[in-house]
Amino acid sequence: MDHQWAVERLTEFIEAIDALLDSERRRSPLEPPAVKLPPEHGDRLVRLETVVMRIAEQYEEGLSSYTYSTTFAYEQWEAARVVAVRALGLAESAEAYEAFLRPRSPAIGAENLHPWVWDSAHPLWAAEAYQEAVLAAARTINARLQQKLGRHDVAESDLILQGFDLKEPQPTRPRLRMPGDDRSHPSWISAQEGAKFFGVGCFRAIRNIAAHMENTRWTEQQALEYLCALSAFARWVDSATVETV
Repeated sequence: MDHQWAVERLTEFIEAIDALLDSERRRSPLEPPAVKLPPEHGDRLVRLETVVMRIAEQYEEGLSSYTYSTTFAYEQWEAARVVAVRALGLAESAEAYEAFLRPRSPAIGAENLHPWVWDSAHPLWAAEAYQEAVLAAARTINARLQQKLGRHDVAESDLILQGFDLKEPQPTRPRLRMPGDDRSHPSWISAQEGAKFFGVGCFRAIRNIAAHMENTRWTEQQALEYLCALSAFARWVDSATVETV
């Protein structure tokens, strides 16, 4: 969350409500309270509220829910103002909270994931289609792997198992080799086999679930963790060399 951006949006909303309430207070005591807002107030407030309530929910789950008891238009916005003020307090203190009230932790910038992963995922991610975004990233890795090995007769887990196999390459079966010159060293063998089984795990436990479990809806955090796993595997595939006969 960009806290400064949130502060600006919340402040704009609160100021717009204050302008409305000021106009309401200037009404003659003989006039009944407004049931419907004039367009110059109503349309703008509705647009701002859409953004503000999403911001409020990010700072505190359930904060965006508010009720008002009458049919008078301005009372709705009085209730919304309370939500916005509370969210503004959270936004203004967010950086201090992160710095002083809980241990500092590293943050992952999705745009820094391997390009095969994020370039494929981010259009769907922006639409909050997290499961579909992960699936798109996995499909791109598979296509890149097929392209790198020049094989389109096999895909995904089977291709990973064959591509990272320790056996010597065959005429129709080139191999991927992790970086390192001493291929008899236990560490190189460990890296080679680790990449192989990690990649298989990514496709079986992430890609296949994303594709076939229609009733499973991943949270943003779950999907981000899966993208990180796919990104790690993508980097290994990208850095590996192709060995042919």
